[in-house]
Amino acid sequence: MIDALDFVPYRILAWDSDYLYAIRYEGATSYIYRLAARTDEPTEPRGSIPGQLVRCMWASPDYLGTMLARTQDHIYKTVDGGANWGNNSPAFDNGQPIFRLGGIGTPELVGGGIGVLHRGVTWDGENVYLAEYSQAPGRIAGGYNDAVRLLRSTDRGTTWSVAGEWNTNGAHQIRHLHSVQAHGGYLYIQAGDENYESGILRWNPLEPLESNKLLSEYPHCWSGAQRYRTGDILFPPGDYMYWMADSSMGDAISPDRGIWRGRKDMTGTPERIDSQILRHWRHSGWYGVILPNGSLVFSEFLEADAVGERIFFYGSTDGATWEVCASYGMEKTGRGGADVFFVWPKDGAAYFTKPLHSGKAPLSASVALIPKAFDPKLGARIVHPVYWVGQTGVDTAIADQGLRPDRPWRSLPYALTGSRITHGARVVVGAGLYELAEPIAAEWDANPQPPIQPYSVTIEGGASESTVLRLPCADTLADVVTGEAVQVQNVWLEKPMKTETKSGTAIMAKPTI
Repeated sequence: MIDALDFVPYRILAWDSDYLYAIRYEGATSYIYRLAARTDEPTEPRGSIPGQLVRCMWASPDYLGTMLARTQDHIYKTVDGGANWGNNSPAFDNGQPIFRLGGIGTPELVGGGIGVLHRGVTWDGENVYLAEYSQAPGRIAGGYNDAVRLLRSTDRGTTWSVAGEWNTNGAHQIRHLHSVQAHGGYLYIQAGDENYESGILRWNPLEPLESNKLLSEYPHCWSGAQRYRTGDILFPPGDYMYWMADSSMGDAISPDRGIWRGRKDMTGTPERIDSQILRHWRHSGWYGVILPNGSLVFSEFLEADAVGERIFFYGSTDGATWEVCASYGMEKTGRGGADVFFVWPKDGAAYFTKPLHSGKAPLSASVALIPKAFDPKLGARIVHPVYWVGQTGVDTAIADQGLRPDRPWRSLPYALTGSRITHGARVVVGAGLYELAEPIAAEWDANPQPPIQPYSVTIEGGASESTVLRLPCADTLADVVTGEAVQVQNVWLEKPMKTETKSGTAIMAKPTI
């Protein structure tokens, strides 16, 4: 359902109809960049919050240039697209935060530990809602530092009040708020983590939200099981919404892992419609997108026990049948889930931002994805790390050469040697005839950002078998690429080849041209 489109060497965190907003870290400061297209390469940052590392950003869809940003536990506001930040309306340029997370209402939380996830902010015209994700130190159930709040602003993030709170009446109801999302005039509030703390609560924001209730006591709420623990809901047209359980243990321990579907009006009983994630220990559900063609795609979150493994994507064209449609390679110390996963209406591409990826620098970057029909013969596509080889390319290490489709390398031998790629990579070779004078002694063990396992590399040709490799006196794939495990897809060889590879996957052969 998705395929690699581009690699963007920025950590994209927000977007509006005109721009992508991204950051790069330098020391203790995050520099903010504004891109009019994914191929933009601004020489100077748009701005920064001096001395602060930006964790998240949220752009207003209606008021262009208006954004909120979260540092460690403070919220800042800009109205000029990130050039300046502050709390002094109307300029918002004094460098001061709007408020501190955990610092609104009574009791006030102390000692930090309050954050907000990316799906934890939603804009609704003048109104903005923020769901606090509490990891406050020294929490005592129903007491010290246990408060969890849903906050509301009616002036686009300048002033804030408590819309609802939990754990402030001497009892404990929930641990975190994961997300708040607006759809159809309602807000869908997602909470976790234990079974009784986990739920999806639908609230009409025109009515008061009762505080300090167990989720099971709300009239429009599914709760009480890990199937209702999530951090993202997809709302395609129609009566149903979809989510992936944020639960990662084995099926015997947590039998609710997988993709779920329930009615948007919260009637009836949700049903699990896919459980392929059970193949992977300690992988849980995470963010998803609705692609321009209507397909649904969810990504995964890697828990601590799955460090360095690949992130898999699950896609469906109809909401009923799901495929493991793509994989994303992580560096051997990488874990967690995407910072953001969204579709930018300006170009129709989906953007997936994940730190600690494998194979390419910088370590905090983004990939652009496009819809593509699932092909059972090719299986789950590698969407990162992907490298490009083409007839117009140049064999050089400068200026992201080979890392982006508009800057391909010229030759396959150059791509597969010198540890320019890494284990688990995909090398896309564009249309044309490539002369290979001798076998390729492949070497990519020394890439500085390898995955945790020596996955095989996939060499993939252009569309409609338009990529031809000419290698004299070759009888097997081992004669073409030696030294490492490879698979070949959609590549024609000028000399007939035996259908065997070191990875056990048959290749296609074409009679001599």
